[in-house]
Amino acid sequence: MRSVLNHSSFVGWDFSAASCIDGVWGAGAASADVWSTCHNAGAQPDPWLSIVLQSTSYVSSVVIYNRGDCCQEHLGTYQVWVGGLSGDPTTLSGMSQCQPGDTLTAPPTGPGPYTVRCGLVGTVVTLLLPGDARNLMLDEVVAAGYAMAGPPVPPGLPSLSPAVPSPS
Repeated sequence: MRSVLNHSSFVGWDFSAASCIDGVWGAGAASADVWSTCHNAGAQPDPWLSIVLQSTSYVSSVVIYNRGDCCQEHLGTYQVWVGGLSGDPTTLSGMSQCQPGDTLTAPPTGPGPYTVRCGLVGTVVTLLLPGDARNLMLDEVVAAGYAMAGPPVPPGLPSLSPAVPSPS
């Protein structure tokens, strides 16, 4: 359920945002042969990572894999948003927060995984680390769910609505 990434700021090919959706996490993500972790270009306010889905999708949950080798303390408090636009979700219309009202905080040690329940429909999933001087350093972000019937939502149009999965 993923295709394109947008982000607030990432560094180099070896720590690029694409490493957050390559299917590699855990011990293999930071081996001598493969660097499959991503991180932004230094501490910044409210760093974010948006995954543009291939089509309008029901997002049941989002799973976050923290780095397995080091730096787990950087995830800290985080938010997951689903909607129709890529970018800082707190400044965009048409975005809804998964588990609103819950304080989602990863422990300072441990790679996760951390699962966030969503139950929302959209074309973009965004991970946001709210606060000043934050570092977004991860192994992987996985959106779980399924593509909805119908054409993709045109860019720039709000596409989010709370959804109930259709019965099988």
